[in-house]
Amino acid sequence: MIDLWHSWQETARVVGALLLSLSWQAALLLASAWVITALLAQRRASVRNGIWLAALVLVPLLPLGPRISPLPTTSLEKIIGSLEERPQAAPKSTLRAEPLTADREHGLGDRASTLAPSALTPDLPMSGITEVAGGVGRRRLDGLAGVAVLIWLLGVLVMLIRLLIAGYWVRRLARRATEIVDNTHLDVVRRARRELAVARPVELRASEALPTPVTIGLLWPVVVLPAQLVRSARSDLIESAIYHELAHVKRWDAAVTLYRRLLEALFFFHPLVWLASRRYVLEQEQVCDDWAVSALRNRVGYARSLTELAELAVRAARVPALSFAHRPSVIRRRVTRVMEGEEMPEARLGARGTAAVAVLSLTLMVLTSSLTLTSGAVEGAPSEQPGVAAAKEPQPTTMVLKRDDGTMDGKRSLAASGHFVQFQCPPGKWHLTEVQIFGSRYGSVQPPLDKFTITLCDKQFKTIKYIRKPYSIFAERGQLRGHQVPVPPLELPSAKVTDEGTVPAPFWINVAFNPSRTKGVYMGYDSSDSECFSRTGLPDQKPGDIKEKYDWMIRLVITDDPPKEVHPNLAQWMEPRKPLVPWDQAGLTELKNEDGESDAMESISGAGPVVRFEGVPEGAKLTRLRMYASRYGSGFDPETTYADYYVYDDEMRIIQTGRISYSLFTHQERWVDVPLKPVKVPAAFSVLINPNAHKYKGIYTHYDTDTPAGFARCGRTPEETWELNWREPFTWMIRAYVEAPQAEG
Repeated sequence: MIDLWHSWQETARVVGALLLSLSWQAALLLASAWVITALLAQRRASVRNGIWLAALVLVPLLPLGPRISPLPTTSLEKIIGSLEERPQAAPKSTLRAEPLTADREHGLGDRASTLAPSALTPDLPMSGITEVAGGVGRRRLDGLAGVAVLIWLLGVLVMLIRLLIAGYWVRRLARRATEIVDNTHLDVVRRARRELAVARPVELRASEALPTPVTIGLLWPVVVLPAQLVRSARSDLIESAIYHELAHVKRWDAAVTLYRRLLEALFFFHPLVWLASRRYVLEQEQVCDDWAVSALRNRVGYARSLTELAELAVRAARVPALSFAHRPSVIRRRVTRVMEGEEMPEARLGARGTAAVAVLSLTLMVLTSSLTLTSGAVEGAPSEQPGVAAAKEPQPTTMVLKRDDGTMDGKRSLAASGHFVQFQCPPGKWHLTEVQIFGSRYGSVQPPLDKFTITLCDKQFKTIKYIRKPYSIFAERGQLRGHQVPVPPLELPSAKVTDEGTVPAPFWINVAFNPSRTKGVYMGYDSSDSECFSRTGLPDQKPGDIKEKYDWMIRLVITDDPPKEVHPNLAQWMEPRKPLVPWDQAGLTELKNEDGESDAMESISGAGPVVRFEGVPEGAKLTRLRMYASRYGSGFDPETTYADYYVYDDEMRIIQTGRISYSLFTHQERWVDVPLKPVKVPAAFSVLINPNAHKYKGIYTHYDTDTPAGFARCGRTPEETWELNWREPFTWMIRAYVEAPQAEG
């Protein structure tokens, strides 16, 4: 249920942003149509009717056209950003970000963009989450968006049910209506079809339940007349009604009516959509009146017919789908217009109405333009005028380095590995201030206590510096979106300009989540570029190529003027651990009981491996251990989780004891060097390493079965050890390194 709610919140946020954007654009479009039709009040009704029809058809197509406002992609995210904004030092001056040159030499090309220091990358979908402390506003807004979209869906459902009921009522009315076989009336139908050029066959019926004439059906239209009208034998009224209804058939108004009803159902909350729909109906009836008058050539007779039909329209409200067009007030307006032969006064806006609508339209245009300009300052970062810029203090430039176009083509989680992306900075002195990661966390509902690493590497994949960040940055499970990871300013390798040209300085960013079956992050990737700038692997190791040729969706926010003060919550970059000098170069003696070939691995709950070493030179000092192992589990912080180790002699006397950090181990099996404080050891001694393992946390230690028996045991402490009789003889893959005593001069 929790996963379903998270998925609903994600969907609701997208749908809500689309509805909000569409509402603004529809308001601007319909207000413009209102102004145009008001200015064309003296023109023919067919012109105004066509304008309203075009406006209604364009409303649902607005997302497919060019953006006239930033709302489709940034409206909710800007609200979220304001809710999540953290206090920070105010910038010294206004940003002046200049667009980068589309130059592949810098590794940017057409994928480089500029933005304000605190802005999100505009085309990074759903970006905007920061640390868990800043996610309260987003979660609150997510909840509101979910409720709002749910209310919208319920409203749409009610409107559709209402439309279905109306459609059922109309079809039922048509089926129960009595077919008219009087040749006098049928001749009128044939004559009207011929004069109005109606190709489709039209059936004529009469109904007791209907107070006004209506046309039912799309492909096979049926004109239903009130039975009272047919019994009256008023040929002039029947003729006027038939000509008017066949004008609707000629214009395919039934299809337009169905479209309007569906549009009203989707935009039941939008008053301008309802207003536009009603204005279209008014103009539609006027057009059909014009066609009927033109065919009958009797304006006065037709107006008299409408007047008498208006008396039958008292019960028109009982027709749920068509009541508005046949209200007595609407018919009286039509009669007035037909009699005057010009636009009815009630349909005109008048001077004040036209001025009000014009002001509303201009206000919407100005508001939308201002929002667009604001977004443009973020996305495009227009440069200032040269003369003004020269007189001002140099402004900082902030840009985003990226290898994706913002469209995700898939996602992956790499077991015992990480995500490499290569970047290059343009010439200058640039600092990294933020890493943007597009992905989603999986595993437990609450974020694990574990951390992931972001590592800056040189072009040879060697670690320069790294930082550890908590999994709580990915606060909500299953939320596939961009996540902002602020980091303290770090100077990056930058291209240098020489007399011979620009010398690039590529570097790699590695993000490693140490995933397992119970926790990890799905990283999004983009395969739109034919050239691949991404790898898999971990720092200081040989990376793996990506055969599918895609790039991880990792972006860097860099600036040439980093803040002088760093937020205290940001952890400092850490220098990489200095690798130990190889034992053979350090003059150490290796003690081992296996041949280095792993046959299997094992983790013992609450206990650990024990290995005994013999033949130690007299006076030698133990300086390090080495074990072939890997870590498993989640829900703990490796930096604060330890395994206990003991060094003791054959008399069970402890020579040295201490702790080994879990952070030395990864989820990939490998040789792990464990430095120790040098201590003298006897000719024979044992080592016990107890990871304090259980079902959700531990260390797998590998072992070799091609070895003499008697060297492998397990235990909790030196006083509590035992042999593993349930397994064939083996030896744990743990080695010791001792330093021989130096000969006296």
